[in-house]
Order: sequence, then C-alpha cells, then structure tokens
Amino acid sequence: MKKGSRIWGGTLLLSHNWYTFTFLLTAFTFGFMGAMLSPIHVCFVVTCGYFKTPLFENYRYIIGPIVIVLTASLILSWLYYTLL
Repeated sequence: MKKGSRIWGGTLLLSHNWYTFTFLLTAFTFGFMGAMLSPIHVCFVVTCGYFKTPLFENYRYIIGPIVIVLTASLILSWLYYTLL
C-alpha cells in the first residue's frame, strides 16, 4: 500500500507511534467530557426532567468529576509521552 493512499483514520488507529496514542487518548477524553457538559446531552436533560431539578444548577455536581477526569487524562498522556 502506498503511503499517500492511506486514510487518515486508519493511519491514526493502526499506527504504532507513541504520540498517536497520547493524542488519541486526550482527544477521546476531551470529546467525551465535552459531550457530558453539553446542555443538550439527552441523559442529563431526561434525568433533570424526571427529578424536576433545574438543568444549569446541576452542573456544579458534575464539574468536579469532569475536571478530575480531564486532569487524569492529561497526566497519563504526559507520563506516557515522557516515559516512551
């Protein structure tokens, strides 16, 4: 297979480069946490509607775990980056 004929996603997933894994881990984590913070996230909206709680006041309960997950992802990516 020629180098120029590879699709970008396949190259990213099949690559054995250390930096590819760290970028993939960081991108997935930030994308997932961004979806969790979205005010149109269906699970969050349905849960707030079921328990009759205000949508935007509940963010104070999920911002802490999201910051912890993002920080842990950055630390693990940095460790993987520096050790390899």
